[in-house]
Amino acid sequence: MKRFKRVSAVVLGLALLFSPLAPQTVAEAKVVWGNQELVKGQIGRVTVLKNTNLYNIKNNKLVAARKVTKGQVFRVYSESSKFGGLYGVSKGTYAQKSSSIKYEKAPSDKIQALGVTVTKKSLASNISYPQVSGLINKPFEASYNRKFLNIAKEAQKEHNELKEQEKEDRKNGWAPGPYSRNMTYSVPYNQDNILSVAITNDAYAGGAHGNAWIDTYNYDLLKARQINLN
Repeated sequence: MKRFKRVSAVVLGLALLFSPLAPQTVAEAKVVWGNQELVKGQIGRVTVLKNTNLYNIKNNKLVAARKVTKGQVFRVYSESSKFGGLYGVSKGTYAQKSSSIKYEKAPSDKIQALGVTVTKKSLASNISYPQVSGLINKPFEASYNRKFLNIAKEAQKEHNELKEQEKEDRKNGWAPGPYSRNMTYSVPYNQDNILSVAITNDAYAGGAHGNAWIDTYNYDLLKARQINLN
């Protein structure tokens, strides 16, 4: 009987670099921009230079919501060209672009440090892999996504080969349990411009038990490179 080409291995090196290992997809550490904490969804901030108003939109018109005073700083979550320029500072409340306020866009590396978006994709019910968005370096983002798609395709190919081998073994009088090759993933770390993905694999090709192993992939997103563990 053809033996599955992969050997069982458990890679624990990730524990030497990152802790905790419980899966997480959002940042827990604070990201500070100036003297203010940057929060998820924030794109910038406005500083009030002169006493002015914040506004709501009612019946397609700007309506003063409340007065704000010089020196106040507000997080900005959205930007619009309506009414000469609006900055969303909370749900339904806006600062209007004028000489009374100063808008600053949040640095891209600070936003990325809050954690990038990792989306689950599947080639089959037993083969899932990560795809990432929100990276500053778009060529690196494309390369990253292509790499994990190819890893998933290889796992799917191995699964198909095992199913063919299962058919042959049954023809030759074996009565094995169903052969399979499975792949899932978790995200142990996703903050401070570091992204770590753990790929969990298992395969069964007959015998007393199957094989299982974990491959870890760690990246410095600012330098757009994989971190290799010694």
